[in-house]
Amino acid sequence: MGISGLLPCLKPIQKNSHLNAYANKSIAIDAYSWLHKAIISSNLEIYHNKSTNKYLNYFIKKLNLLAHFNISPYLVFDGDYLPTKASTESSRSQSRLKNKQLADAYFQQANYKKALDAHLKSIDISPPFAKTIIDYLKANNIKYIVAPYEADSQLVYLEKSGLVDAVISEDSDLLIFGCKTLLTKLNDSGHFIEISSSDFTKIPSFSSLNHYQLKLVVSLCGCDYYKGIPNIGLKTSLSLVKKYSNLKKLLLFLRFQNKFKIPSNFDQIFLKVYYCFTYQRVFDPITSKITTLNPIPSQQDNQQNNYQDNETPIDYNILYSCIGKKYDDQNLHYLVSIGEIDPFTHKKLISRE
Repeated sequence: MGISGLLPCLKPIQKNSHLNAYANKSIAIDAYSWLHKAIISSNLEIYHNKSTNKYLNYFIKKLNLLAHFNISPYLVFDGDYLPTKASTESSRSQSRLKNKQLADAYFQQANYKKALDAHLKSIDISPPFAKTIIDYLKANNIKYIVAPYEADSQLVYLEKSGLVDAVISEDSDLLIFGCKTLLTKLNDSGHFIEISSSDFTKIPSFSSLNHYQLKLVVSLCGCDYYKGIPNIGLKTSLSLVKKYSNLKKLLLFLRFQNKFKIPSNFDQIFLKVYYCFTYQRVFDPITSKITTLNPIPSQQDNQQNNYQDNETPIDYNILYSCIGKKYDDQNLHYLVSIGEIDPFTHKKLISRE
């Protein structure tokens, strides 16, 4: 579901730009954001379980556009689901099943438009689809990586590590992960909207918020890791966090006011959201090892930290329950990262085509 209302709130700092501004640079790409659009052209073939190269052609067209400006793409694919998103993925699975049943019913009625509309919503864009793209990327020496878990944190890690200069995605959540330069709404002529996190200071409602407070904001109004507090939207959440600054003060106010229904365990819910946005597992393509988006403080540092950003000491039990599992066999993570094995089953990954 992402963070509803975030892009409109950032309208004052959105800049119209063009790919020629990134000539000779490297850009990370949210591959599944392209796949979701690419799959539209293959809808009928997928319904009839036929082979198709239409969704691959969509990627080739986009990659050729980048190549025209001598931009080096670095595609990032989603991996396994995070434990924190189990309920979200379950809901999406049920929705896909319902739409598949609708599609079948409409096809039987010869109502093909409604059938295809419903079927498109039912498609599970699984790793075999990604493998089709990966095989093309490998054959053409184009950089790519399959994240151990979510592409969002992996994209930001590549930028943070200096391996790319910006990120192309339709997901504004990346800014909460710490993305510095987000390029969104890319069209076929190379125009897009650029958002730089350094410009947050130009928006009064965001200007004084640190990284901890931004994650508190999205915990209140809702994000992929928690549905949020009923009747608290982004604007209300921003004003509350700006006024009360940290979780303890905020909960005291909200519970005293008795206007909103606050879960008794909201402090733990927030920690899970904060940890997913801050310490999620990623893969380091330089060392070929799994790591985290930001370093996890050691037990000693955790005890000595003065937490000037309004943070609280790390709860390691909650932390490791939500950021994704680290396998004893490091080679598993490597094989996932290069698209050799399925991130869910760990069996050999084979292209749908």
